[in-house]
Parts: sequence; C-alpha cells; structure tokens
Amino acid sequence: IEKARKENDITTAVLFEGILKDEEEHHDFFTTLLEEI
Repeated sequence: IEKARKENDITTAVLFEGILKDEEEHHDFFTTLLEEI
C-alpha cells in the first residue's frame, strides 16, 4: 500500500486497503472462534 501511494497509484492502494480490511476482519473472526474453544 505504501509503495502504491509513493508511486501515486491510488487505485491499487485503495484496492489493497480493501483487501487488508477484509483479511483483518477474517482474522478477528477466527481468533474469536478459537478463543471460545
């Protein structure tokens, strides 16, 4: 994301930020599931 922003590639930065957000949500969800076991 940082590299894309440095290269003024805002489209790629926004795309990767969306992917990162989704992956962080998945991580949080599965971490919570594991804590409940």
